[in-house]
Amino acid sequence: MATVPRILKVLSINAKGLNIPEKCHAALREFTSLHADVVLVQETHFPQARPPSFKSHKYPTGYFSNATAGKVCGTAVLFSRSIPFSNSTSLLDPAGRYTFVKGQIGAQWYTFVSIYLPNRRQHSAIRAILRRLQDFQEGILVVGGDLNLPLDARLDTSRGVTSTPHSVLRRTRLALQSLRLMDCWRSLFPSTRDYTYYSAPHQLYTRLDYIFLPFGSMHLLESASIGPMTWSDHCPVLITLSSPLARPREKLWRLNESLLTDPQIKEGLHDALHNYFTENDTPDCSPQIIWETHKAVIRGYLIQQGARRKRERIEQQESLLQRIAALERSHKLHSDNDVYAELLDLRSQLRSLFNNRAQKAFLTVRKTFHEHGNKCGRLLANALRTHRQALYVTHLRTPQGKTVTLPKDMLGLFRDYFTTLYGLTPTPTQTAPDATQRFLRTHLRSKLTPHMRSSIEGPITAEELHEAIKRTPVGKTPGPDGFTLKYYKACEKLLSRAWLAAFNGLTEPASHIAPQTLSATITLIPKPDKDHALCANYRPISLLNQDVKLFAKVLALRIAN
Repeated sequence: MATVPRILKVLSINAKGLNIPEKCHAALREFTSLHADVVLVQETHFPQARPPSFKSHKYPTGYFSNATAGKVCGTAVLFSRSIPFSNSTSLLDPAGRYTFVKGQIGAQWYTFVSIYLPNRRQHSAIRAILRRLQDFQEGILVVGGDLNLPLDARLDTSRGVTSTPHSVLRRTRLALQSLRLMDCWRSLFPSTRDYTYYSAPHQLYTRLDYIFLPFGSMHLLESASIGPMTWSDHCPVLITLSSPLARPREKLWRLNESLLTDPQIKEGLHDALHNYFTENDTPDCSPQIIWETHKAVIRGYLIQQGARRKRERIEQQESLLQRIAALERSHKLHSDNDVYAELLDLRSQLRSLFNNRAQKAFLTVRKTFHEHGNKCGRLLANALRTHRQALYVTHLRTPQGKTVTLPKDMLGLFRDYFTTLYGLTPTPTQTAPDATQRFLRTHLRSKLTPHMRSSIEGPITAEELHEAIKRTPVGKTPGPDGFTLKYYKACEKLLSRAWLAAFNGLTEPASHIAPQTLSATITLIPKPDKDHALCANYRPISLLNQDVKLFAKVLALRIAN
């Protein structure tokens, strides 16, 4: 598997309250669409007694500081499931003004801080927070939050002046300089005017939201941007950091089964299958090649249709976001009332779009629980199962005791260990079938009658394939080809003839299964209560392609009968 350095995206946003389900849904959707790896949130307004859940399968890990005074303040740090954050320690403020979290991404230590300052005496609050941070921080420090003041009134306000006393601004800057913290966005745009908050009563734009890095870590900064104001009354601030130790991600294609529920796409899929098998039904090609090649053709069709549906789904949202961004730039420059009225209307349309999607998602969840909530099925099993954190191998120890952290080195260790364990050779030898026959002759005492042998080894029929498809459970993870059982269920009549020709043809001497058909995705499962720095404490699981599993199911049903 090829590995490349992966950037780390950090987002900071003042949420102005997240107790409304639709707003939580809109926030998590935006975090996902911006591909944020770490999210620093201010003003969650969660009560300390019974805070709502603000997590999703994309952001399963979160640290929250909730105020004891009620639904005020509140800060949080969220982590995406796509980064290997481990060995974490946190420091939470009972007043909800800051959240400190430190841990490892790969072998590198990071400290992430979310801050929300009061609107008076900000310099005193930031000094107290940074004093606690000095004793807590470790590794690369990333500080983000709402300071409730412009650090440079001349550039960070639309009028060039601020009501915040000059002494407060000066002392706040001095406090930041004590840790040599640099404003990421201003470092890349030293003379540009842009803002993160608009006060309608004062008709004033201000940049209140920041992300800071220590001077010694500024070489890691690749980009910084201020996004449009959408579901919150503050704009998000996003930075990207180079992070060569972060876990690279290889994405395997998997069939989006919702495509099969679209009548138009399903009809096009049937036409594509019919045309492919008609045009390639020639004696020059073996049935195995025809079968394996059809996957590439259909995969391309489904990717095309999935991209079209996604483009249509986000077209309205992207159009609104582009118009909002353009009007924001215009209003920041000219403060035109007509432009502001149009801007408010577009934001209202965008919020309505987010709310409609959230309501649809909530109805789907309620429908699922209504239908399956009182049954002892998969829904109950998932609810009762202990949720494991996503597996990330952050480091391994070699037999000589050396610790390795680079992905290519860890892959090499796993490959060498399991090659030795299973006695694998670089190229398969032809002696394997002979060795198998010798083993069976030596260890098996009972023999099949000629009638039983002929019934097991005979050609597979369409009825047997149908029974195998029918009796195979759905919902299983597919192999490297990405096709799930629902694909075979939806297109059984069109696939049956080609599948039977490919797998029945294996009895011929010159035929063989294509290597792509027999390929598997290997996942490593950690053994519980073991040292996960050793290769021996992982169990490999092979995910086979669904067509091979159907072949095995047919043989299993024959033996069972």
